[in-house]
Amino acid sequence: MHADVKLEVDKGSTAKEVTYDEASKTIKIPLAAMNDGQRRTKMVMFTCNKCGGRSARLINPVAWEKGAVFCQCQHCGVWHTLRAAKHIIEEVRYNEPEWDLNDPQWD
Repeated sequence: MHADVKLEVDKGSTAKEVTYDEASKTIKIPLAAMNDGQRRTKMVMFTCNKCGGRSARLINPVAWEKGAVFCQCQHCGVWHTLRAAKHIIEEVRYNEPEWDLNDPQWD
């Protein structure tokens, strides 16, 4: 973690979302998120490639090492693939169909 980023425990919040305040460079972790069992124990920070906002999230370290991790930007809501094992994710691209879907035969 960068030296200029502060970590703060939010004792009063019942939310489970970790947030990052860009102005104060503070990661706020609600106690409710910390008491969510042992699954989410690794913290990641990422920069959204759409809006440029920084987000912090607690994730499952097993998913990080062996699976896939998808996180949502806390500023604009865009989903990002932070980590994806090649044996788990298969990308499928669908081409435009050659037929007219407005044709009455498809009703």
